[in-house]
Amino acid sequence: MDSVESRSAGTLSTEPPWRWRAYQEMTAARYERGQLSVRFADGTAVRVLAAALLPPATEAPNWEALSCDTYEITVPTASGVVEIPWSTIRRLTDAAYRKHLERAAADQARSVGARLRALREQTGLSPVAVAERVGVTTEALQSIELGQAGTPLTTIGRILDAVGGTWLDLAAADG
Repeated sequence: MDSVESRSAGTLSTEPPWRWRAYQEMTAARYERGQLSVRFADGTAVRVLAAALLPPATEAPNWEALSCDTYEITVPTASGVVEIPWSTIRRLTDAAYRKHLERAAADQARSVGARLRALREQTGLSPVAVAERVGVTTEALQSIELGQAGTPLTTIGRILDAVGGTWLDLAAADG
């Protein structure tokens, strides 16, 4: 279930909790034996493997010197400071929030795919012609247009070039 009913100040809310400020606000963070413990303003306390929060190949994180503000945790490392937003911690510790993000990403992929297809059709180009210009198979292009593929931005850019479109053309569908 994506929403939680909550009564406050005499009103009933069915908004999902990730829209609530208290769900997003971190009040404390502590590193202990490879895990980060985080407390949120809504009273939730979570633990997550600290290494899962860092980009790959991050060298020498100084977890003892971490700092926590309302919406992010910062950790000094040998190559600079790493910022860990509240959303990363929630994604790793809250299955409902993770599913929400996955659905949103799938919806976005379908929207981008549909817009790419519309742009291709406006130019009168066949899937075969565009696929050849882009350097992908026709099946791969059709999968992208259906929003079924995790498509790198470079490939989307090549498709836009092939159909004479721009990144703004993709945004036009959302506006």
